[in-house]
Amino acid sequence: NPVLTMYKRVDKKVKPMSGTFPQGARVDRHFPHNPLQNLIPLTPHPSELIPNGRLTHECMVDLGINSKGFLLP
Repeated sequence: NPVLTMYKRVDKKVKPMSGTFPQGARVDRHFPHNPLQNLIPLTPHPSELIPNGRLTHECMVDLGINSKGFLLP
């Protein structure tokens, strides 16, 4: 098996230096607010399926969605 990467010579290697990290280069990541706070609470009893052009009751039966009844009514 041939080696597909070029050998890095000693003069090209990156050597770590000891020193202080400048505060201006520091990345500060924080959320300005809680993103979960603005979510609309979901109801445990959703409304009945309103058929439209994309998903009808017949399509759900053909696809076998909830055929075993594991989803709540």
